[in-house]
Amino acid sequence: MPRTAPTSRSRSRRSPTSSPPASRARPPRCSRCRSARSRRSRSGEAAPVAAWKTKPAWGIVSSADHTINPDVERFGYQRAGLRSVIELDAPHLVMQSHPAEVAKVITDAIAELG
Repeated sequence: MPRTAPTSRSRSRRSPTSSPPASRARPPRCSRCRSARSRRSRSGEAAPVAAWKTKPAWGIVSSADHTINPDVERFGYQRAGLRSVIELDAPHLVMQSHPAEVAKVITDAIAELG
């Protein structure tokens, strides 16, 4: 008897809430392991404190960003106490769409520190 290609009825269907097959399943995540990795520098030494708490910082809010909500950016920058935050009508990759404005923020920051 010749074999026929499976039809949509004969294919097994997974529900949207079912887990992926074991071959594609991701390993479980351990929040302690992940946070410990993120606090390590390239040399493997643990970072004693987040740099934004002790170093001056500047920020750019991309108001046309569809990847990170601009309100979330503003909140994070305010919470971190940045020295200066500018807002540009730019998408997520602001350095590509507005390179001159990004360079100005950097040179202004250098001048402020110098």
